[in-house]
Amino acid sequence: MLSAMDGRKFSWLHLSDQHIGMTGSKVFWPQVREAFFEDIRQHLGTGETIDLVIFSGDLVQQGIQEEFEFALVEIKKLFSVLEENNSSPAFFIVPGNHDLIRIDETTGLPFAIAEAGKRLEKFKASVLNKGTNHSQIVGTFKNYTKFINSLKQEGIKLAGETSGIFPGDSSSRLEINGLKIGIIGLNTAWSQVCGGDYRKRIEVFADQFLKLVDNNPGEWLGENNLNLLITHHPASWLSELSFKEFNSEIFLPKYFDLHLYGHMHEIEAMAQDHGDNHVRRTIQGASLFGMERDPKEGVKRHHGYLYGMVSEESEKLTLWPRRIEKTHSFGWKVSVDSQRIPSAGDKVRYPLKIRTVHGSQKKKYLT
Repeated sequence: MLSAMDGRKFSWLHLSDQHIGMTGSKVFWPQVREAFFEDIRQHLGTGETIDLVIFSGDLVQQGIQEEFEFALVEIKKLFSVLEENNSSPAFFIVPGNHDLIRIDETTGLPFAIAEAGKRLEKFKASVLNKGTNHSQIVGTFKNYTKFINSLKQEGIKLAGETSGIFPGDSSSRLEINGLKIGIIGLNTAWSQVCGGDYRKRIEVFADQFLKLVDNNPGEWLGENNLNLLITHHPASWLSELSFKEFNSEIFLPKYFDLHLYGHMHEIEAMAQDHGDNHVRRTIQGASLFGMERDPKEGVKRHHGYLYGMVSEESEKLTLWPRRIEKTHSFGWKVSVDSQRIPSAGDKVRYPLKIRTVHGSQKKKYLT
């Protein structure tokens, strides 16, 4: 409920890593879905809102057409529940490493990507610009791209109409409750074209970011009250050179208020204070579902999701972490993720001051 202490606010539902199509998950998902939808009804029933649904990658398991067809059905069901409860959010999604079709490791593309990661200009140009290598990368996301187009055809209000270098690179502006929200989605999965461990091998380039902001990040982002960066991978998975470029050219506190991502299958909120109100805030989403086990720990992944809200008046970021778990007596259920909450209640709060926007507002915003 919008109180005097909240004033203008912006709220969202952060989902990630559903892995539709994973062996075994199809049997259990209908019951999980039922509990998930009931929790949404209860959250909205308290007077809270959902202005945007964010999905930070790995919607499906193998990137095949059949999985995306099932995903479309699931997304439509989710938005039907939201609409039935007087909520009409937009949808913003980035691809994960399971949303693309893997290629033959013996092709020349993995080598070209590795050399591009070294910032060798010839190879960098071959993956970022039109040509054989770039076309191969785009082709690995053909089913993902078709899925995005099908969402539009089904009337799902998509945020992220501006396209970038790779499929899934997108930017959007929303105007919610008088607040101007800038959203940048970067495809960090494009370099993971083969199987295997890609920890500290993921590539991302400032070129991807700059194309989405008209090569003028200060102006594009400076016209917004709040700026979100959405990726699938955390910065810790980037290659050494990509990590440096990400932190020095993309994820700067003067540009972004929050970085939301998935991939790690655990909920976590972190803030790094660099002084003079320069704080890097990150929110790591849990796996919504999937039966995968952690090969090191031998335990099932953490299932859950987050509601989030930023309030102008209270200058707070509020998170409602949720945990999905299987019980012995009641089947699958959703509960408050109390391990992520330091005290009693169902939410945790952090300081976050919404930006004051100066000057004229010339850009078009999705309302």
